[in-house]
Amino acid sequence: MINNNRSKTALDSKNKASFRRLLIPLIEAAEMLSVSRQTVMNYVQRGQLQCVRPAPRSVFFRPADLETFVEDHIEHRTPLDLAA
Repeated sequence: MINNNRSKTALDSKNKASFRRLLIPLIEAAEMLSVSRQTVMNYVQRGQLQCVRPAPRSVFFRPADLETFVEDHIEHRTPLDLAA
């Protein structure tokens, strides 16, 4: 007899490992960026960061949009810039 519980658990953990969420809630996005929720909403209002609003009070972000935001805000400084 095959233990179905064991094989199901193995499949579940494999699926979770390869699963990537489509949307990240505002609070988690703020934590990921190390800023407040209000700061994230300021980025949205300024057009610096895109969001998804499935309902009036719900704000979510696509992981790719957060990654792009971070890449766009990396400061590239030379040693001379740091000395100033």
